[in-house]
Amino acid sequence: MIVLVAIFFIQSYLSSWSQIRPGIIYPPEAEPVARFIEECMRQSSQRAIEEMGSTGGWVEIPAWIDTDITASLLLDQEGIRKIPYWHHNGESRIPTLSGMERSLATYVKNDLPDCIHNFTDLPNIKVRPLANLSTRAIIASDDVIIETLYPLEISIAEGRTVMIDSFQVAHQVRLKQLHDLGGRLMRFENDREFFENLTLDLLSANPEIPFTNLEFDCEQKEWTQDEIRSQIESTLTHNLQNIRVANTKFTPFSAPQGAYERLRIANEALEQELNDGLEDIGKSRSFPRDPPADAYEYFHSQIDVGQAPGDVRVAFQYHPLFGMYLRANPSSGGILRSQNVDGPARFIPFLCMNAYHFAYDIAYPIKVSLLDPTAFGGRGYIFSFAFPVQIASNKPTRDVMVRTFQEVPTREEFCTTLGDSFHEFRAVGIDADGFPSELADINMTYRCAGRRCLLGHTQAIDGRYALTTRIPSSCDNPTILATHGDYLPNETRIHDDITVLDLQHLKTLRASVQKRIYFADVGGEFRDMPESLGDEVAIINVRASGGLDEKLALPSNDSFIQLIDNTANYDVDIVLTRGEVIIGGYHTRNLTISADEIARAQSIMFNVIEYRPIPLTSDDRVRMMRFLQSEQYKEAVRPELG
Repeated sequence: MIVLVAIFFIQSYLSSWSQIRPGIIYPPEAEPVARFIEECMRQSSQRAIEEMGSTGGWVEIPAWIDTDITASLLLDQEGIRKIPYWHHNGESRIPTLSGMERSLATYVKNDLPDCIHNFTDLPNIKVRPLANLSTRAIIASDDVIIETLYPLEISIAEGRTVMIDSFQVAHQVRLKQLHDLGGRLMRFENDREFFENLTLDLLSANPEIPFTNLEFDCEQKEWTQDEIRSQIESTLTHNLQNIRVANTKFTPFSAPQGAYERLRIANEALEQELNDGLEDIGKSRSFPRDPPADAYEYFHSQIDVGQAPGDVRVAFQYHPLFGMYLRANPSSGGILRSQNVDGPARFIPFLCMNAYHFAYDIAYPIKVSLLDPTAFGGRGYIFSFAFPVQIASNKPTRDVMVRTFQEVPTREEFCTTLGDSFHEFRAVGIDADGFPSELADINMTYRCAGRRCLLGHTQAIDGRYALTTRIPSSCDNPTILATHGDYLPNETRIHDDITVLDLQHLKTLRASVQKRIYFADVGGEFRDMPESLGDEVAIINVRASGGLDEKLALPSNDSFIQLIDNTANYDVDIVLTRGEVIIGGYHTRNLTISADEIARAQSIMFNVIEYRPIPLTSDDRVRMMRFLQSEQYKEAVRPELG
């Protein structure tokens, strides 16, 4: 009879999944065995759920993902801790709920035998399995249910037995809701390229990251890719954490919602005024006053994915340790440079312009963490996933862009990979007391193929001033650049043992400007007495051989200029403006200032011509420029040393 019952029991077991429901009641004699199995199920399934939360929905990462280093966010250098991307190479890789249920069930099924351990922890109870165990996981709206079918025969007193087969545990964790919210966020990003566009907005707002500009400046600008990377990493680290998701729990904005809506209306009105021809934004009747400090975040860093209101929290994170792929074009040896563009050669040859436009390829990972604060009895549960943000030539892309977040050796690595031999560098010139000597505190910079490494500065060594050091090893024909604020820079090829550089001393003079009125329509006469500038501005450029290139705008407070502390020839160009109109200037080539003149001088007064009548037409401006370029007034308005 017992055998027949057992056979019926096993047959029923094979098709009884639908019979398991919460709140299983066990015979009193079977209660210890049932609770023991359920505790094993609880511990095992909780470990699996927590592992699933840390790896984006996988209990065990599939080999086809695990072996591809580009397919996951690596959380350690060894690549042991990782979060697979939910979007990779243009395809969605979001685990399905059914796949997650199978993963949970498989993990618990494989783990339970070790925990049950043939019931050795229940020595006073005889338990005989009637079939192998099997498990099922159900990810429901508000909890995760683990069900196990395991037919057991339990012997009790007087030769009697009881049979149980169904076991169940439930975890209060809203895994399904977190998975759904994560999927909504991922689809929002893929459809709108939100993070790519936000990244471009944030970076273009950072003045330390060059994109596109035209500046009136003669000095070529340089940026290192390492410096730009640092700025990008800092910008992303501090700003991505401020992104908020509608209808989730987040830090409130600093002002009531009405303040932001009034700001939105004011902005729309201001745009209309500008479209209607408003030129001075300060005169706008709509210009917003005292906007909230977090207005940018309100308008640009909120995401609405259609999530129902709830208490789930969302956090977006980037950390420099996550890595970043960065490539800037054009660049050379990790250095980005602006392009010098001279002004019209016939009229304003010194009016230099620096133009640059850089295109960036950027790829970096974002970690998204979703917090269920009520899970596991209030202990909380975090579900994390990751995805790459991809920018190609300053444009968002969600297509294939295979990148590892590793870079070629950086400038720091180049500068720290040194050869074995030592080199000595010296600088000679006129010291502060006016005597020729070796110079102290001269900075020495190693340069090669666009890379720069500051080696140090000259200092007292055995009765001389020098810098003795090793230099980077991976470069042919390097140069050494000597710089100091009181000397003109000088650069030369590095010699085998000792390299000596000659430096020209500079003298600092206080600079001022006055104007001379020139009447072009009354015989070309100058007004006798010079005049101080009123609302005009004089833009001055002084150049000399050897690299001297001084620029300043006058009048201004505490204006100084450096000239060579010896006989030298200078090119001087001045443009005089009133508002945005050029009304005069000065131009000369090969202006000689002798060593005696510079030795006695403490200041320099620049004379600039104000051309009358003020040129209003293009023909008038051409006539003025031709006159300024003629240099016929060169001696009459020569700069004055005092």
